[in-house]
Amino acid sequence: MIQKITEIAVPVLFLGIGSIRDIRTGRIRVRWLLFAAMIFGILALVVQQRDAAGLMLSLLPGSCLLLLGFITREQIGYGDGAAVLILGLVMQAELLLRLLLTASLLLS
Repeated sequence: MIQKITEIAVPVLFLGIGSIRDIRTGRIRVRWLLFAAMIFGILALVVQQRDAAGLMLSLLPGSCLLLLGFITREQIGYGDGAAVLILGLVMQAELLLRLLLTASLLLS
């Protein structure tokens, strides 16, 4: 039960706060991202007890978005890539990819 809460409710809270800040200022603070990464890392290792291989697999989508942001000279923002990278800490890779695909389809 607690694993489902950390996998769904915590990322929704993170995205909500991040979205509000992004809409208001057009920027995402690095301190906020580092704080969220620290909290999500603790949740992943302690509460969810994720293994290293699964965790690394879940970090791939965010890493790819950061790389795409660099290649396209920030057509995809670094903040977007960083947010997906941080979400990978608490979300399984399959769920994260489904979320990204659904969001892409809804926004296109």
